[in-house]
Amino acid sequence: MQMSKRSFSRTVGLLACLAACSVALTSQALASDTHRCGTFHAKGAEYGVYIADGHVNCGAATGILKAIASGKGKIVNHGSSANSYVLYRGWLCPFGNMGEQTCEHSSHPVNNPTEDIASLSCSIERSCPVRAAFPNE
Repeated sequence: MQMSKRSFSRTVGLLACLAACSVALTSQALASDTHRCGTFHAKGAEYGVYIADGHVNCGAATGILKAIASGKGKIVNHGSSANSYVLYRGWLCPFGNMGEQTCEHSSHPVNNPTEDIASLSCSIERSCPVRAAFPNE
């Protein structure tokens, strides 16, 4: 069975597109998947600490996230919790989301922060996850 030049070109183009898309999706998945670097306790609960983006020292990330979980920082209220956040030592932390807290190194919300840290609440049954995925903010 012979393929026409046009069919062959389409097939090659489709395969190239699929290969490029799979590489892009794999790179994105790897960029958002991170290992736990530490833990902390605040208000009677344990939290895992993760560096989602950038080169942030685990000790610094732990201190920032523990301070936020303990209620420290300046609340910036823009009328609703979806548009409000806490500022702490140069880090912007949107209000927590059911056991998850993210913070970006910025004084105002940005679409793609270069430094992004997060904490997850640890369950009593399973402890803190070793790996976690965070969407790029």
